[in-house]
Amino acid sequence: MTTSKKAITILKYSGASDDVPFDKWLRLFEVKTAAAAWTERDKLCNFSDYLEGEAFRWYLTEVFDTGTAWEDLVACMTERFASAIADPFRQFIHCRLKSGQSLKEYYDEKCVWDALLN
Repeated sequence: MTTSKKAITILKYSGASDDVPFDKWLRLFEVKTAAAAWTERDKLCNFSDYLEGEAFRWYLTEVFDTGTAWEDLVACMTERFASAIADPFRQFIHCRLKSGQSLKEYYDEKCVWDALLN
């Protein structure tokens, strides 16, 4: 880590097809860094410590040392690693009944993901 801020514990993001969706990983990263009182500069300075594989290679070649602001880094990573519709099979498997959601709404949501699979 390049700053004296408290390290966070989070699995590294690789960008592999079997990795968690980037938006969910990023949300966890943001929650953990907020709890550790990291500034945007801290996040920028330490972000690469939490990447590996394709995500790390892409970061080094496209973003590292370009003077990118945190919001721009997030936008670039999202554009590169998040898809408009994440893997439909993964979405189907992980679709769960949400608090306040009726069974009909849950069923309809499952049907949408099922239709994308076929």
